[in-house]
Amino acid sequence: MEIIDIQNNGLGDVVLACWIIESSKNHKKQIKVNPRNHGAITHILSMPEDSVTGASGGNWTKLEESGFNHELKQAHHKDLNRFEFWSQSMGLGNLTPIRPVYGNNDQAEEWAAQEWAKMCHKDAPKIIMLPEATRITRTWPLLYWLDLNNRLKEKNNTCVLTLDRRIAQQFDAYHYWGMDIYKVAALLRQADVVISADSGGAHLAATLETHTIALQGPTIGNVVFGHDSFAHPISVTKKMVDCVECNFSEEKGFWKNCNSGCQALYMLNPRTVIKEVEEILQKKLKETLIPQH
Repeated sequence: MEIIDIQNNGLGDVVLACWIIESSKNHKKQIKVNPRNHGAITHILSMPEDSVTGASGGNWTKLEESGFNHELKQAHHKDLNRFEFWSQSMGLGNLTPIRPVYGNNDQAEEWAAQEWAKMCHKDAPKIIMLPEATRITRTWPLLYWLDLNNRLKEKNNTCVLTLDRRIAQQFDAYHYWGMDIYKVAALLRQADVVISADSGGAHLAATLETHTIALQGPTIGNVVFGHDSFAHPISVTKKMVDCVECNFSEEKGFWKNCNSGCQALYMLNPRTVIKEVEEILQKKLKETLIPQH
């Protein structure tokens, strides 16, 4: 039995553990997750009770050969995504990713529908922004988020979800902070597009089959989100900043100053993000107009 013990990692790692558990149901080796403070995620993603444990499997962040460290060491050398790195580190071989199933919460779904109905553009696309990240190196400047919000809200239903009330209240849009995770999941699931830092919120939103734009700087988008077709990582090119996607490797350009912010993220313009939003919405519109046979 393998235990993915999320001690120092976050919500996004629990989400990925749920992907691995769902994908390995028919595998001889049983996989369990110790979600620590993110147990609600295992309920939202319909994990069987016998796949969730309170037992320690060792700190997944620190274990030398865990998926997390295996990924950090090999990301620049192997053409694999995070799901593949983690699965292989647990001896699961070439596992096919299977999306976890959303465990519908009727009360949260009804609440989310009522909140969206309050917004001014009744028939307009619904867009959520998740500006927070656990590391400064993954944080897009707040000024850019405010600019993005002001540009988007004229034609769309927009809202902002944060943990920090002080951040949320700076947005001239519907804003929520410190919300129950079941309500967060319902809002994310009902949105048309989510724009997020490289964070657990991005992993959850994409897993719920909402098109999610993840703003990347030091991390490698195709590695972090390569298993999920609903995730759309974007970053500047190496022609603009050669250290983009360094994956925290000194060999690839990461150094002590990066702990105060990522220059590659600072060079990612809000207009570039809006262009990606528009392309996703256009694609969704075309899909709804195609006759179903």
